[in-house]
Amino acid sequence: MSSTSGLATVRTYDARGAVARAARQLRRAGLRTVAEAVALFRRLARERRAINDTEIAALRSSIRALPALLPAGSSEAEATWLDCRIRFRRQVLSEDPRRFLRWPVLRPMYRRDAPYIAGELAYLKAHRDWASRWRSAVRESAVGDPRPFFDYRRSSGNLLDQAYHVCRFEDVTGVRLSSLDFIFEFGGGYGVLCRLLCELGFQGTFAIFDLPEFGALQRFYLRAHGLPVVSRPAGKGSGLEIVTLSTLDELDALLGPRPPERAAFVALSSLSETPLPLREAVIARLTSFDAFAVSYQPRFCEVDNVAWFGAARMRLGGDVDWSDQPLPQRNGGTRHLFGVRQPRIGKSR
Repeated sequence: MSSTSGLATVRTYDARGAVARAARQLRRAGLRTVAEAVALFRRLARERRAINDTEIAALRSSIRALPALLPAGSSEAEATWLDCRIRFRRQVLSEDPRRFLRWPVLRPMYRRDAPYIAGELAYLKAHRDWASRWRSAVRESAVGDPRPFFDYRRSSGNLLDQAYHVCRFEDVTGVRLSSLDFIFEFGGGYGVLCRLLCELGFQGTFAIFDLPEFGALQRFYLRAHGLPVVSRPAGKGSGLEIVTLSTLDELDALLGPRPPERAAFVALSSLSETPLPLREAVIARLTSFDAFAVSYQPRFCEVDNVAWFGAARMRLGGDVDWSDQPLPQRNGGTRHLFGVRQPRIGKSR
């Protein structure tokens, strides 16, 4: 083959590839348009039944009651979260909370249609429990006005992403988070993981530790779904109870009297984005926990997360069976760190 004909062949392949990419982009754009139409229908049909003016007033009152924010410390992570909190407070007070999932300030914690979600959806659909558990659990609601996932409009990208993490934990460890008695989630976003696990049958105490602004949003979101958010849980045997926490003192008050039961710690891309002093304080309180479901990025700001989580595993005890591996859909970026303490916790299936 001459160099001229070879160059022509390369150009033909490039042209075909460009046409294929353009076709895929056009298809995705069309599916996004359909997804937005579905979201509009949900807002019109369900929104007013889900959230009333009294709940919106309670959310805004919670935000107004918070103390003024202090200047950030020296770390980049602290400055990032301070800016997020300032912008979030402004938006709660000035915009419609019925559509909070459309606010730019929440975009980093709300994965709408990232390329890897299609792979996560394929994993869920291929799972043996798709029809019996996952399909109904990932059905999205109208609360917050989530954009339906373009390739599966019954759900949203973020809800599918959360379900994938939980499903992977179950497959790797053989333990169902929804079967445990106590779950402590660090950094719960707007409360979607809590709602998902309740849909999967969780009936214990679910504690979410987060910034006070997001604690207010979690209470707003979870109550809109009819879930029992309480100020102080009664304890084991009382059924489902959800509590939001924002300080270590509140966490200690909850964990101190906690009776021996099967407890899990969950932190999906949250602990790895937290300033080091708070990370250390949280890890020190987890030595009695039985299961750990964590996802983390290799680096965040100035912190080497691979090294930090490696040291954290050692601190949590040698009787934990650990699995630390990259997510197949993320091309070596985000990692899963799953652990189960043996023999205190058995497999759920």
